[in-house]
Amino acid sequence: MRLFWNPAPRKRKDRFSKSAISFWGNPQSNPVSETCAEFLFKLGTELYRPTPFSATEKNWFVFWDVDGQMYAHYDVAPRRAFAKLNVDGSAGPDIAPRAAAAGDERRLDKYMPKPGPEDESIHQATNSLSVTMCGRYEPGCKPSHANTFVFTIYHHKTFREFHGTYEPYVMVFEQRPPFPVHGVSQKPLWIHGR
Repeated sequence: MRLFWNPAPRKRKDRFSKSAISFWGNPQSNPVSETCAEFLFKLGTELYRPTPFSATEKNWFVFWDVDGQMYAHYDVAPRRAFAKLNVDGSAGPDIAPRAAAAGDERRLDKYMPKPGPEDESIHQATNSLSVTMCGRYEPGCKPSHANTFVFTIYHHKTFREFHGTYEPYVMVFEQRPPFPVHGVSQKPLWIHGR
């Protein structure tokens, strides 16, 4: 899977005309229906997002719900933004407000690091990983909405004296709409050699 930012997306007369990222993917690696997998992203496809747009759009990631529907996650701060994607690259409305109503903002405010007033920010960092959590006593465990979550890493970035530092944190959210946050690491990950 490859994502490329397009600074000058093609002119379109719809609400997705200002911000785009091009996407190439291996259709066999995506958990979508076989009828869709025949043509999904064989050519570069511009992915669009609902408003509002940032000056620079990057670090989006694509993920799938338990039913195989594709979504794009655009931002983690100052608030989450994500929407369902269509095979033509267009996006539905931002459904993050539904997750916020389920308690996202309370969890994120409590556990997410607070950036300082200058030269600090929180931003999305990686693609996602779907993880099914089964106990050792469950040999027949199958992925479901109750035991499968989406993991992603976000950064608390600081920039001091021409040196950027990225502190990686983990966010876990449910794999079913409205994808509420299940957990947020309170401390950054320790990575050997960092």
